[in-house]
Amino acid sequence: SRSQKAGLITANSDSLVEKILIDIDLIKLIGSYPQRDKRFINLKGVLALSIYCEIYAFSLNNSSQILPLLIDIKEIEEKAELIFRDIITHANWRNNLVVLGSGYNSAIEYTWKAILQEAGIASVRWYDIKDYTHGEHQYSIVNEDLIYIIIETDDVKLYSEIFETRFSKITTVYRIKISSNLSTNFWENLIYVSNLASILSHYCGYEGNRPPKDLLIDSWRGW
Repeated sequence: SRSQKAGLITANSDSLVEKILIDIDLIKLIGSYPQRDKRFINLKGVLALSIYCEIYAFSLNNSSQILPLLIDIKEIEEKAELIFRDIITHANWRNNLVVLGSGYNSAIEYTWKAILQEAGIASVRWYDIKDYTHGEHQYSIVNEDLIYIIIETDDVKLYSEIFETRFSKITTVYRIKISSNLSTNFWENLIYVSNLASILSHYCGYEGNRPPKDLLIDSWRGW
């Protein structure tokens, strides 16, 4: 409320935030709520918010047209199936997933963490692949049951090749190549995670839905 300019993206047409910011220069995008999704997470909500954010970003750049995405859904589904079949051969796979990519605090990192963990499927550790090659890999020497998934873009292609060549000798390594285009790689990555989460959810006995509620934790409200 002390700012001169703000941005707002919401699906709530009666947003309290909008009322608080009514007296400043507010650039806003108000979408509509999708039907609630009962899958492993509210995937329709994730998709809707992501689309709203993309439309918002394009509008700030004075562009009214979002180019169509050229993504091979079939290839992603097949790759996710291969990763799934190998992951489940590891006894403690739910605690041993390590995802390597470019940098920290990115949309790609949080997609892997949020979806798989919120779905109750697996705990995911993320590392910047450049940092990992400098010494954070020491743990893998004493824990050969780790499963590595590399999210490869052009800027880490060389690191990905080196890592796979070396670490595949002692553990499971998968490389997922995604576009270096910011918009395209976000959607490719989201589709990869969503497909893998769906398959693993069925394998965990959740049948593609959310895990059973813990009665005690579900009673904790208002935090």
